[in-house]
Amino acid sequence: MNKPQYILLVVICLSFVTLVNAQHRRYVIKNGIAIGGGLTQFDISTDNFNTKKGNGWLIGASATGDLPNKWYNVSYGL
Repeated sequence: MNKPQYILLVVICLSFVTLVNAQHRRYVIKNGIAIGGGLTQFDISTDNFNTKKGNGWLIGASATGDLPNKWYNVSYGL
């Protein structure tokens, strides 16, 4: 990949995160729930350990709660 492709990737990722996580000004969001997942790749070249290249996966879930008349929110994830 060359530099323009990296810049385009960063711009797309930042705009997606900004649009998805931005709060609406017209109404208050009371609760939120999210699930996510991904694929991982592992490849470390080192003289100290014996390692093998491999692939993996991960999943996650999180929830948020907006407390009325409070300056903070509650969130948890696993």
